[in-house]
Amino acid sequence: MDYWSAARENNWLILSLLLISFAWPAHALAKPVILAYQTPTLSSNLPIFAAAEMGLFAAANLEVKTVFIQGGPTAMAALIGGNVDYVKVAGIPAVRAIAQGAPVVIAGGFQPYIDYSLLGSKKVNNLNDLKGKVVGVTGAGGIAEFAAVEGLARNGFIRDRDYKILYGVGNSPARAYTLEIEKIQASPFSFTEKLELERKGFPISGRSSLDSRSPYCSRAGEKPKPLQKKSRLS
Repeated sequence: MDYWSAARENNWLILSLLLISFAWPAHALAKPVILAYQTPTLSSNLPIFAAAEMGLFAAANLEVKTVFIQGGPTAMAALIGGNVDYVKVAGIPAVRAIAQGAPVVIAGGFQPYIDYSLLGSKKVNNLNDLKGKVVGVTGAGGIAEFAAVEGLARNGFIRDRDYKILYGVGNSPARAYTLEIEKIQASPFSFTEKLELERKGFPISGRSSLDSRSPYCSRAGEKPKPLQKKSRLS
């Protein structure tokens, strides 16, 4: 009798533990993850925000906290330093970090081309007007610098000979303001940023516009021309 009495008590104990386990909130078991993104551009971060809104992270038992770190190289430094678990950056700073021996892995991507356009100030009517002028970018080694330098190189412009790069201009809103007050004469913007500037009445029409989209690069109003296979990346 003592044996069966003890067994019944243990069964109730096990059942109670199971009930407690099932009643425990699922998010309490979720793995905390810090995910950094390097630009406030909606189109660039839409997959992250959509995944959070649709509960995809929660379904995978992930408690994702997103943080904004301005600039791809700075975000990569945070990842290498262990301050964040994942970063969403453009391919340029990621590949450069790996080439320099950083112990990181590219887990995936969702944009197969660069959709930047180089927008000029009011006094820039074509690409030739950029000679001797200043192109503003977020920082060294980022996607804005790569898009500007590579796009202009494919149109025959050589950095430091035909134009200058100014670092530290800031993110897209800061670059737009700096361009408007003509502290710089051109700056690269993504497609959605360009649309936003148009909605805000930024004087884009008739300005210099260069499409850095791979595998084509063209001036505004011209048909895209294929890139040459031997083109050297800057």
